[in-house]
Amino acid sequence: MDPEFERVFSLFFNAAPIAVQTIDSSHGDSDFRTTFLVETDAGVKVVLKLADNDFTFPEKIAVWQRTIEEYRKLGYECPQILTDKSGGFPVVSYRGHRCTAYAEEFSAYRTAAGRDGEGTDSVFTKDVKTVKISDKKTYETAIKSLKAKTTYYVRVRSYHVFEGTTYYDGWSNVKNAKTN
Repeated sequence: MDPEFERVFSLFFNAAPIAVQTIDSSHGDSDFRTTFLVETDAGVKVVLKLADNDFTFPEKIAVWQRTIEEYRKLGYECPQILTDKSGGFPVVSYRGHRCTAYAEEFSAYRTAAGRDGEGTDSVFTKDVKTVKISDKKTYETAIKSLKAKTTYYVRVRSYHVFEGTTYYDGWSNVKNAKTN
């Protein structure tokens, strides 16, 4: 097992890792991100995240943690963000990067499998045009076959697939756009 990973993992947990899946979600050298899905000898699954970029820092993670706690109080299922043993989010050295480290509860739910959207009249009943994006790395698409000089109303939502069942998140706020 990677000694650098083990050193960082030991800052958060007493249990020993027995299985680790590493996911590199970096976007170039200026946005280094690595996620470890870890199963421990205590039978617990956890997620350890390391990030070296301009937008992941201890104060921001603390805000995410408080936001998640509020959502959980409202009954939403969100994986809890976990601090290290000292109660913080340490900055650690990992593979030549200065990374902010934090952990999360393991969640059986995956990130969004995709997004879909609709364009139509203001009440979403007439000539509804639908697009579905299943590539997680695609963040834009075009709705085709629209009429000229017509105002369309657009909304989007993400969806997750878990054990063969598709679960949809709520629709976004409606925006409008007029075609040329």
